[in-house]
Amino acid sequence: MNRKKNLVLVSHCLLNQNSVVVPLARAKGAYNSLLSVLMDYNLGIIQLPCPEILHLGMSRKPLSKEAYDTDAYRQLCQSLLQPILCQLEYYIEENYNLIGLIGIDQSPTCSLDNKGILMEILFDMLGKNHIEIRHIAVPTNYEEEKDTSFVHVLEHWIQDGIS
Repeated sequence: MNRKKNLVLVSHCLLNQNSVVVPLARAKGAYNSLLSVLMDYNLGIIQLPCPEILHLGMSRKPLSKEAYDTDAYRQLCQSLLQPILCQLEYYIEENYNLIGLIGIDQSPTCSLDNKGILMEILFDMLGKNHIEIRHIAVPTNYEEEKDTSFVHVLEHWIQDGIS
């Protein structure tokens, strides 16, 4: 089988909205339309972990970035990202194309605009390993069954990143 060797890194909740704090989920399971785009382009998908679940469980309350910003939470994020970084290094050594990272706006953990804690740590780890990564965020107002505008933006972003 001839591999395309194109990969994308995604925030956990894009493939599993069940992990999102109640009542903030915006899809019934995965973001099907976004996943469909990734599959249409034959992209390999690396799902980031959800440290919020591991830190506070499923019945946690919505918290701010400042509430999560503790040494224990940062250490958890760093330990969860270590195997992801290792995988990325292996892929890069084998000339895979890391198209980029898809995050989600206004998450205390996975926001890209005002970097969430996991993203701060991820970008720091990538920088220390001389890995640059493009990124795009699912907007806060995106709802799976009501909005297709972001899907088109995502398609163009992927096209720009495919080598």
